[in-house]
Amino acid sequence: MNKGPEDVSRRNFVKTAAVGAGAVAGLMIPSKLLSDGQLVEETRPVMPPGAISLHHFTAKCTACQLCVSSCPTHVLQPSFFEYGMSGVFQPKMDFTRSFCKYDCRRCMEVCPTGAIHKLNLSEKQMTRIGLAVFEKNLCLVAAEQKPCAKCAEHCPVKAIELLPYLGDLKLPKVHENLCNGCGACEYYCPVRPDRAISVEAYPVQMKMFN
Repeated sequence: MNKGPEDVSRRNFVKTAAVGAGAVAGLMIPSKLLSDGQLVEETRPVMPPGAISLHHFTAKCTACQLCVSSCPTHVLQPSFFEYGMSGVFQPKMDFTRSFCKYDCRRCMEVCPTGAIHKLNLSEKQMTRIGLAVFEKNLCLVAAEQKPCAKCAEHCPVKAIELLPYLGDLKLPKVHENLCNGCGACEYYCPVRPDRAISVEAYPVQMKMFN
């Protein structure tokens, strides 16, 4: 049966919308240029502790929002296209809103599908979900020569050390082997709109050893 002009127009609209949505989804995952010139995709957003890996989490999560509604600090928020087209509303860590409490396991306690693995408290505290990355040129200390130590003051694992800079000023240094990616440093950083310190996600969560 021949399709009329309205059918063809409708089909073309749906096709164009799908392609456009896919393009938007692709733009939501930033790229990073490595020192050897290789371009790689950064894994965004940061997953909650216990997610194990990007593959495990996105395959198991049903976007039920139980973890989001139960999170005491509200750092867990529904995603948009950050996990791709099939991951809409799956939870992400939004460190512009809050941070992951060091002694909290609420999200893994309420997860009904195993997308967030139930770790004991010590395991959760030793799980690295991301890494804090410091941008010196954005920091108040370097850019405006104003004293600031918010990131170091609020780091629960003392992964940020303050080192002498100019006069009495001190700049933060992140010790990668201590950072668990909780996001407290990013949340408390006063710089806007882009924080001077932010957490980059790990596609596979790792155990942290002293």
